[in-house]
Amino acid sequence: MHIYSPNLKKLSTIQSFHPTKNDPYKDNIYSIFIDHQNYLWLGTKGKGLLISQTPIPNNPAEYTKIKFNSYLNNPKDSTSLAGNNIYSISQDQKGNIEIATFGNGIGKTNTDHSRPLVFQS
Repeated sequence: MHIYSPNLKKLSTIQSFHPTKNDPYKDNIYSIFIDHQNYLWLGTKGKGLLISQTPIPNNPAEYTKIKFNSYLNNPKDSTSLAGNNIYSISQDQKGNIEIATFGNGIGKTNTDHSRPLVFQS
């Protein structure tokens, strides 16, 4: 993912969203969202949801150090992500994150990054 300034100067590139894997794969990012606490949310095609582990740093040189938690649908867990094809991410007035999936409806979760996320369909 290439990151640019408002005047279109290239600031940084994130090569992989899964730095712990030996063979990093490419994720098709369909939606990009920054919540009110400055965390980066990425919706993918088929690979679920990626959320930065920390708020986005102010220094663009540190963007390559951003690490992500991955969330996937688990059909046996009603509190997991509704689906793995994420087309839109937004935040409502109460601070909840709304996640629109392809074929599995809209899910909602909180933004308390200090505990595991629980998704509601």
